Amino acid sequence: MIHRHFSAPPFHVLAILHVVFPPGERGKAVAIFGAVTGSSAVFGLALGGVVVQWDLFGWEWRPIFLVNVPVGIAALIAGALVIRESRAPQRPKLDLLGMPLALAAVALLVYPLTEGRRLGWPAWTYGMIAGALVLLAVFLAYEKRRFAKVGSALVEFGVFRSRSFSIGMAVWFLFWIAVGGFFFVWTLFLQQGLGWTPMHAGLTAATFAIGVGIGAGNAPDKLVPKFGRNVLVAGGIVNAIGFVAFSVLVAHYGHSLASWQIIPVHIVSGIGFGLIVAPTLDLLLGQVPGEQAGNASGLLNTVQQLGMALGVALTGVVFFAQVGNASGDAADEAAPALKSALSSAGVTSQDQLLADFRTCVQQRADSVDPSEVPADCRKDDPKVAGAFGGAIARADSVSYSSAFRTVLLLDAGILVIAAAGFLTLPKHSRPADAAAASPEPTEVTA
Repeated sequence: MIHRHFSAPPFHVLAILHVVFPPGERGKAVAIFGAVTGSSAVFGLALGGVVVQWDLFGWEWRPIFLVNVPVGIAALIAGALVIRESRAPQRPKLDLLGMPLALAAVALLVYPLTEGRRLGWPAWTYGMIAGALVLLAVFLAYEKRRFAKVGSALVEFGVFRSRSFSIGMAVWFLFWIAVGGFFFVWTLFLQQGLGWTPMHAGLTAATFAIGVGIGAGNAPDKLVPKFGRNVLVAGGIVNAIGFVAFSVLVAHYGHSLASWQIIPVHIVSGIGFGLIVAPTLDLLLGQVPGEQAGNASGLLNTVQQLGMALGVALTGVVFFAQVGNASGDAADEAAPALKSALSSAGVTSQDQLLADFRTCVQQRADSVDPSEVPADCRKDDPKVAGAFGGAIARADSVSYSSAFRTVLLLDAGILVIAAAGFLTLPKHSRPADAAAASPEPTEVTA
């Protein structure tokens, strides 16, 4: 099984692009960056599916981590040859206390949200969430005090003087909660709900990259100069439309849904995603002075990662709760097919088998590992086992389809809210007075 988690774009590259390129060329640079980053992220899903399907060295899913090795080596060589040296005028001091405080706050928040369902939500999970909020307050107070005394901190609050940047970060956070949750349950549905192989799911999901390339490749350089923030608004709405269309397809076709039916909504959703990612980064970095671009891009990176983590955690709670709620209906819908298959196999004593099947469906819904096969699902008789396999696949399709539709509609609603939030941003990347004050590119300090 493959699970999708988008890796963060290299935000230090965005800071360099923002500082090095003049306003007239920055759009082209960001367009190329956005198209390549967005498309490669989704193509990674296809490659992951292929690697898992090949089962290299008999290691199952583990070789997917080796993909980064040749890529990392190539990046190191290219960076040494192409990127020119640049240094900050003054080296900031390492924030030795701020780093563990930030890590502890995030860990205390994400861990219970991720593991709470598996553990049955004991009281200490709620205590960890409360502790995370306390630690976050301590971290912010410490960073403010440190910056006032030392002049450098893990978070430099000067960027928050820009109201547009602060609001934009909140909208950016909301956006990644929505898409992070979608990416998590996406491949679960394709594999567990539709019964596809990792390669089939990965190659179909990779068509999302076509839309990302179209949106991210055209938005910063061609659309944003004309329409400004309205491109981001349109991106949120288009992405939401893609999710709603996906939900309609799932409701209508269920387990018979085919790749060719999914690909168009993938492309639509990808276009909306691409229209948001690259232009938002350029617009938000344009709200802070050039010397703060590195700090601002680091904050955007942190907000994205936290948004994705929360999106995965919160969506997982909603998704698996809905799978459990739909398990009864799933068993009812699949039971007639099971009866027919058992009768065709010559099995006359069916009452206990039907009871086992209901228990099996419920146990699978409650299981932490979706690929786990509970005891009541295992049958020694090949004829019974074959009938059970088909009925279980049908039940999974019903319950996972119901849960996936719920997530799609929830995420679509969040995207609409994010689209409304983009309306509060300035129309263009850099305010007029700031653009006039610094028309020329400056030396990289990040």
